[in-house]
Amino acid sequence: MKPTEQQDILLRQYLRENLRYRETYEEVYDHILTALEHRTYNGTLEEAVNQILREDFGGHEKLKEMETDAKRQAIADGVSKFMRFFVSYFRMPRVFYTLPAAVVIYFSLGQIRLAPMMFEAIFGVVIMMPAILSLRRYYVIGYLFKDTKRSIRDDIFGRISMVPTRLFVFLGLGIIISTDKGHNIWANATPAVLTALYVLSAIYLLSLVRLYRDEFKLSVIA
Repeated sequence: MKPTEQQDILLRQYLRENLRYRETYEEVYDHILTALEHRTYNGTLEEAVNQILREDFGGHEKLKEMETDAKRQAIADGVSKFMRFFVSYFRMPRVFYTLPAAVVIYFSLGQIRLAPMMFEAIFGVVIMMPAILSLRRYYVIGYLFKDTKRSIRDDIFGRISMVPTRLFVFLGLGIIISTDKGHNIWANATPAVLTALYVLSAIYLLSLVRLYRDEFKLSVIA
């Protein structure tokens, strides 16, 4: 049984309305077409599709559970991969880049005299870059202004990219509170503390770029 062009459009529309992610949408769609081609069904195409969904996926209500399980596993795998990238900057051979960079930053902070707000601004730019990178992908792929089916990988990337942004928000609140009390945590921060903040935020960004390149196969150097 092969769907007509109109039936195929209706099938795609139904799956798009009931499945959130592109990966699960394509998996179920391909499975249904294969089943229709290799099995014999009596009745209408709608009845055949319902039978396939019921027998092979447990029914319509199970599709959401399938997506939830797929998302949970994908997020676990994505976070694990990101952590491997992050930790690699403290292991050989990348540690030979991390240590000199930290030393240069540390001694530069001892020589450069900047207003506390400048240190905060530099840190803010670095720590906000993951969120900017995530929004850029949403725009390029068409999630923001086009009817593009969302990918599970983008949920992984979005979650990880928003962690520094949330941290920056909480840090900003801390700065406001400390300033009201007559203190400024950036003015009182030692070069060692600032170095740790800059290095960790930069490594977070580099690890995210590597995850970006690995997940979406983009030509991004990290």
